[in-house]
Amino acid sequence: MQTRHLGPGGACWLLFALAMPLLLSATTLAQEAPTVGMAQVIRQQVLPGPELEVRPLDDRTDPLVVRIVDVYTHGTDFRYDIEYYGLEPGQYDLRDYLKRKDGSPQGELPPLPVTIRSTLGEGQVLPRAIQTTGAPRTGGYHLLLTLGGLLWTTGALLFWLRSRQRGANLQASAGPTGPTLADRLQPLVESAAAGTIQPAQRAELERMLLGYWSNRLGVAAKHPSEALAVLKTDPQAGPLLEQLEIWLHRPGTGGSVDVAALLAPYRRLTPEEPAPSAAGQGASSP
Repeated sequence: MQTRHLGPGGACWLLFALAMPLLLSATTLAQEAPTVGMAQVIRQQVLPGPELEVRPLDDRTDPLVVRIVDVYTHGTDFRYDIEYYGLEPGQYDLRDYLKRKDGSPQGELPPLPVTIRSTLGEGQVLPRAIQTTGAPRTGGYHLLLTLGGLLWTTGALLFWLRSRQRGANLQASAGPTGPTLADRLQPLVESAAAGTIQPAQRAELERMLLGYWSNRLGVAAKHPSEALAVLKTDPQAGPLLEQLEIWLHRPGTGGSVDVAALLAPYRRLTPEEPAPSAAGQGASSP
């Protein structure tokens, strides 16, 4: 078998042929766009004008995060190592994330396009965004206790009001519970008939009779003498007043008298005609 020897030129071509696939592979990897979340660095990028810096990042809206790693002077310009990574897939221009350090206008900068690839396969969709909802209200047990207390208080108040109304109705249906005018007059009239009435009792008896009949017959505003003359002519008021005048001023001349018959008109008083109080009634002696 015959062996063929290569010259110097043939050896160089052989080495180049063997290295070419590796160079092409490295170039392909360098030019392949990064995926979401994967950092990529652009090195030694010359950009004209004053020095640049990254503008402030808005985490809520910016889909691309950019950082200047190193800055070098390049004559009147600057050279930059720029790192970036994407939060969303798409086409972007790094110029939109840079600004002049001295605040001057950005001016003419060459395009700096970058591409961010999605990590999802064909036909896959992004997960649904998280919907924030309000936290559930706390304190339900306390609210229940509060409502229960209000209901209990309302029920107790209604029960108390109904009890008061029922008591008032019973009292109204039972009528006056105090002594009637006849009850108050009887011991005084009996003392006058027996001739044992005391001066204080006599004054009380006169005040009660004159006060009651003056109000009943509407003569309270008249002079006492005029009012007494009217009362003596009344068929109900007159008999007891006439008899009282005899007992007090002409004792022993009236004969026997039926006290129960004299007091009968006063026992027929209705609840709307309560017995007047002896105090505060103006009167004069018959």
